[in-house]
Amino acid sequence: MLTSTEEYKVSERKWYYRIDESEEWNFARWHRWANDERKAWGEPLLDDLDARTKWDNEIFNNLTEKDYE
Repeated sequence: MLTSTEEYKVSERKWYYRIDESEEWNFARWHRWANDERKAWGEPLLDDLDARTKWDNEIFNNLTEKDYE
């Protein structure tokens, strides 16, 4: 269970796509980040197949200008 301070820290985190890195590198980094977030909230972790599906269908195709750094 997270304390209120831990919940605040987790909710403030945001993942950004790094334009100077490859898509595969960004995917691997996002997958680690997503599983860290899920672990903090006590949710099931994404396996490689589920992560790739979510990346392809929900994350990568929906990036906006504010999602890049």
